[in-house]
Amino acid sequence: MKQPEIERKWLCSFIPDLAWDDVLSIRQGYFSNGNYELRLRHIKSSENENYILSRKTGIGLVRMENEVPVSFQVFQMLWPLAEKRTIEKTRYIHCYDDIKFEFDEYRNFTPQFFTLEVELEYPEQLVVFPEKILECIIKEVTGDVKYLNSTLAGN
Repeated sequence: MKQPEIERKWLCSFIPDLAWDDVLSIRQGYFSNGNYELRLRHIKSSENENYILSRKTGIGLVRMENEVPVSFQVFQMLWPLAEKRTIEKTRYIHCYDDIKFEFDEYRNFTPQFFTLEVELEYPEQLVVFPEKILECIIKEVTGDVKYLNSTLAGN
């Protein structure tokens, strides 16, 4: 389904000690079909596993996103196209004041690398940070191409 994704992103120095609403293991890879860059993603929680093929376009706060679930068999068939540009991360989710804070710990980076993403309902939405979250933020990197996951996967 094609829809706008409104998302802000910050570089963090660590993952804060919070009560987590969920913890996910994510493996994702990127490849091109000639016209678009595609992301193939495997998401594993304590309760289930999902496989998703998506296409994001644009850079910055508001981007377009098309996302469709795929079967394990389709994931296995497409993964060889994506496995040269991959990211493996653990996502820690904390909900506060009707906002979902998603911390990513990138497992295939040395030294350790952490980001925080927040999806918003509209671009001007105010984000209220709990103190523990403010303590770990280094800087906002929304729209900075070098912090896009697709760019990070190429490193």
